[in-house]
Amino acid sequence: MLNFSTSVSGSRAASALLGIALSLLLCGHSVPAFASDTFKIIPAVTARETYDSNVYMMGKGDLEHRVVPSLKLDLQEERYRGSLTGGGTIYKYTKLNSYDRVDQSYDGLFEVDVTERLKVNFTAGAKVDHTFTETLADTGKIAQMILRRVYNFQPSVSYNVTERNVATLFSGYSKITYGSTTYTDSTANTFGGRWAYGFDERTQLIAQLSSTQTEAKTGGQQTVVTSLGGFEYSLTETIKARLLAGSSSMSSTTAAGKTSSSRGMSADSSVQWQAGETSYATAAFNRDMTSGLNGEDIVRTRFSFNASRRLTERFQVQLNANTVLSKTTGSSVAEQTTRWTEVSPVAEYQTSEYSTVSLGCAFGVSKTEETNESKRRSQVFLNFSISFPEFLQ
Repeated sequence: MLNFSTSVSGSRAASALLGIALSLLLCGHSVPAFASDTFKIIPAVTARETYDSNVYMMGKGDLEHRVVPSLKLDLQEERYRGSLTGGGTIYKYTKLNSYDRVDQSYDGLFEVDVTERLKVNFTAGAKVDHTFTETLADTGKIAQMILRRVYNFQPSVSYNVTERNVATLFSGYSKITYGSTTYTDSTANTFGGRWAYGFDERTQLIAQLSSTQTEAKTGGQQTVVTSLGGFEYSLTETIKARLLAGSSSMSSTTAAGKTSSSRGMSADSSVQWQAGETSYATAAFNRDMTSGLNGEDIVRTRFSFNASRRLTERFQVQLNANTVLSKTTGSSVAEQTTRWTEVSPVAEYQTSEYSTVSLGCAFGVSKTEETNESKRRSQVFLNFSISFPEFLQ
């Protein structure tokens, strides 16, 4: 049975996970595992040292010690595939011990080819984190360090109507609970469909419609309906473009009975460039509507750019940049526009077939447009990762 407690037993869990992680790092390929042609058990561990100039955006800097042990079970058969991944992330600080924590994450995937035309997919996950990191990345908003539990399940069915036509039905359920009344517990249900038509070898036409209903524990409710249409097109053998655009409508009702509604553009677009195994670059633009930490309406716009260049067989450089612009609307809160921008260059060296060491930094700026208030964060990190996918083969 999974234990999601991070209070009294948090330090014990951290010590246990840290012991496992150190054993993996020190023992290397002597760590036992099980594998076959179709089934693998793959342990892995990452150790990271980071200097953070503004921990949790609270105005204090410190050295962060992070260890991430994980385990993956992977199954690959001709007609069905599956994987289970679980792990913990242990955070320790040199001075700011009140920010020490243990996050956990568990994910599962199962795919079945029922027939040559019919495919069924199930994904599920459960995680425990402390709200701040994912909220900043997803919405650009600065959240408090509060324990959060997230559970989700998404089944889908795809059917090849013809060789060129593929119809997909999907749904999803998620539940979020917090360890404090600062933020609002909620559940969400999603239903939708997608149609893809292979116009020719280089072009695929796509249409998608989805509806997500979010209910807050306090009684508020939000419904978002999104329609997207567009295409995927291979400009050349190395360049692919995806352009989906449409509209979203959002209607909300607060616990007090106040209602609000809004409409806006939605988009899911990207351009990808891949030059063999040596270089790649991706630029993406997304716009959608979602629910905030307290059930407020958020119109979210995201830009991202990711690139990598392999300079030698073992050495590569990377650049990751993203911007998230969120505008809070609705009758329950005052309008607020926040922007989070972060740029991170990284140099990575492959020390062995399954281990890497990387050195990088990250510079981020958070700004609230209405008050012109801004907060900055700089990070420098050294990262070592190793996995063991070939035990007992």
